[in-house]
Amino acid sequence: MKRKLALAQTVLFLSLFLSGCWDYRSMDGINIVAGLAVDQREDGEGLMVTFELVDITTMKKGDGPKSAYITAEGQTLFEAVRNAKKKLYNKMYFGSMRTMIISREIAENVGIRDLIEGFLRNPEPRETISLVISQEDKAEALIATAGTQRVITYDMAQIADEDKQVSGTSEQMFLYRAYDLIETPGKELVLPVFRLTQDEGADAVEIDGIAIFKDDKLKGFLSPDETKYFLMATDDHLGGPISFPYTDAPDSPVMSVTIYRIKNKPEVTYKGGKVSIHVEVNLEVGLVEMRGQKVGNDAEREAIIARVKEVLEKRMREVFKKVQQQPGCDIYGYGNMIYMNDYDLWKKIGDNWDSLFQNAEFEAEVKVVITHAGLMTR
Repeated sequence: MKRKLALAQTVLFLSLFLSGCWDYRSMDGINIVAGLAVDQREDGEGLMVTFELVDITTMKKGDGPKSAYITAEGQTLFEAVRNAKKKLYNKMYFGSMRTMIISREIAENVGIRDLIEGFLRNPEPRETISLVISQEDKAEALIATAGTQRVITYDMAQIADEDKQVSGTSEQMFLYRAYDLIETPGKELVLPVFRLTQDEGADAVEIDGIAIFKDDKLKGFLSPDETKYFLMATDDHLGGPISFPYTDAPDSPVMSVTIYRIKNKPEVTYKGGKVSIHVEVNLEVGLVEMRGQKVGNDAEREAIIARVKEVLEKRMREVFKKVQQQPGCDIYGYGNMIYMNDYDLWKKIGDNWDSLFQNAEFEAEVKVVITHAGLMTR
C-alpha cells in the first residue's frame, strides 16, 4: 500500500513539470514575422533581408493588425536573421510567416534553392509559405510600400491564393512545392510575380503573371494574360474571365466569357526523333458580356462557340511558342509525363529533353460548352 501511495505521489509531482507547452511564449515576448524580402547587397557580397513584423502594440479594438519592418544583412539568410535580432528586444517568431519575396537579381544570378532549403530545414516556419518574385529592382520595395498601415505580405499571400479562381492570371506556389519542382525531372518551376502599382493615389502591390525558371534560376516571364493560356493547358482548377473581340475587324465589339469548369487531357508522343504534344481542353463557360451580340438562337450560339474555340487555340499556341524560346524551360511538365509513364523512353531521351522540347510540335484542341447564356426569361 505504501509503495502504491509513493508511486501516486511521484506521478503527481512529475505532472507539475510535464504539463503545458515546453516552448510557450506570451505574445508580448515575441516579434511575429509576417514575411520577408531578400535582396542582394549593394556590393554583391551577401544578402540584404527586410523583415515585415506584425505590430501588435498599436492595435485598437476593431482595427486590423499593422506592420513594422527592419533590415539586416548577412552572408546567408540565417546570418541575416541573427543580425536582425541585434535590433530587437524580443525573439523573432517565424511560425506565422506567410510570404517570402525574392528579388529578380538573386533569382537570375544566384538561384533560389539555398534560400528554400534553409527555411525547410528550420522546424519553426511553415512549409506553406508563399514564394514570390519581385518585378521591382529591389524586393524590399514591395514591403516598404505599405508603410505601417497594413501587413502587406499577408495580403500578398491571400492574393496569390485566390487569383487562379478569380482572374486566372498567376500561380500560387508554396515553399515545399517549389523545392519539389526544382528536383523534379522534366518539369520546371514557375512562381507568381508581384509589382508596385497605384490605388487611388497610394502605392499598392499587384500580382503580375508568373516567372519562368530553369532549375532554380529565373529565365523569363509570362504576362498575366499569357499566364491564363499556360494554365489552361496545365491546370484543372482555373477560373476567371476571358475577353476578346467577336471578330478580327478593328471595330469589333468585345465579348467576355467566364470559366465554370475546365478539364485538360495532354498527350505526348515521340516518333522519328521528334516530340509531338496534343492538348484537349474541355471548357464549360458562361456568357458574361456580349456588347450587342445576340445569342438568341442555336446559330448565334454556335458562332460564339466557334469564336471562343478559335481564339483560345490560337493564344495557347502562341504562349507555348514563347515558352519554347526559353531553352530548357518545360514549365508544362510534358517531360515529366514521359518520366512517369514511360521511364524506359525517358532513359533514352531525358538527357536531350531540353532540345526536344524546344523543337516540339504543339497542338491545342478546345471543346466549348455554354452552360449559362445570361439571358433573362419570363
